[in-house]
Amino acid sequence: MSPNQPEVGKDAAVNPGVNYEPREADLHVVLAFLAALGVASVVVLLVLWGMFGYFRSKSAERGPLPSPRMYTSPPSVPQPQLQPDPVADYDAHRLSAGETLSSYGWADQKAGIARIPIDKAMDLLVERGLPWQAPGTGPAPTAPNPNPATGPMPGATRAEEDLSKTRK
Repeated sequence: MSPNQPEVGKDAAVNPGVNYEPREADLHVVLAFLAALGVASVVVLLVLWGMFGYFRSKSAERGPLPSPRMYTSPPSVPQPQLQPDPVADYDAHRLSAGETLSSYGWADQKAGIARIPIDKAMDLLVERGLPWQAPGTGPAPTAPNPNPATGPMPGATRAEEDLSKTRK
């Protein structure tokens, strides 16, 4: 050893916070775990054996399933209703909608509601303006409020108190 380094004794090299496993794993614990695993496996197998026996007896009560060969023809399934030409269908729809927007006709003849061409409707809207009513000139409410609030608003007294304190 060099003269600058102090001599280290055997007791100084021991760290009390560090430890190690002094021996191998406990054989009794490992064997107990394996035994419990084996018993659990046997229990699961017995439960499955009982379930399959139950299902087998229920299947025997129900009888054999019909053979697929007894069906002489495949089941009838309706064919899908596809558009043969969706672009032409859309064009026809646009043409009929355009005719509706540019012609006079009845929207509801029984109620006396007619439709006018959209160009004429826009001209009338520019000429007459949007319908509006001055506030308060509209129709009166049909019925009074069935459950009007009575008394002061919640928290109103405290707000008044706070307001009076700030005014002082």
